[in-house]
Amino acid sequence: MRTKTLILFYLFISLLLISSALWFVAKPLHLKRLEVARIARIQKVCMKESPKRRDRHTTERTVKEAQRVINNLLKGGRRIKKETLFSNKNLDKKSLFKFLKVVNNLTEKAILTISVHTNPAKSKQESLTISQERADLLKEYFFKKSELVLVTAIGYGEEIPLENNDKNISNERMEFNLKKVE
Repeated sequence: MRTKTLILFYLFISLLLISSALWFVAKPLHLKRLEVARIARIQKVCMKESPKRRDRHTTERTVKEAQRVINNLLKGGRRIKKETLFSNKNLDKKSLFKFLKVVNNLTEKAILTISVHTNPAKSKQESLTISQERADLLKEYFFKKSELVLVTAIGYGEEIPLENNDKNISNERMEFNLKKVE
């Protein structure tokens, strides 16, 4: 009889130790699983899992090809003027549609970085504010209308001038940089 009670006692103690060990190990694992699920929901919202809307007559491009086309749009003969792009704090939809067409027809997932530079204004702070407002307008537009993973916008103001030393050349410009997501 004594051995049976001793065996039951050790069995009870071992079950208690196993359950307490599981409690201390399983609780952090459960919390970690909840955190992973929360992050996955956030990423799903941020990554816009909706299907891409493609134009029938627009070719699909890799990120490298799309960057070359965007650079041609900014520097080429079809240059988009900043005065028309940011008229009365509203974006010129016709001009941005060209960029949007290129960005929405990417074959790879990408991140877009928008850099806006302005001419010297009354103060450096004012030019920084103007350029950041313009960058935020572009960021909002591309985030709503495109299927990019992430859109970042930076307004530099007059901080980074063009490499030319000629003061007659305007420093006001936009730069769109695409980066492939691995």
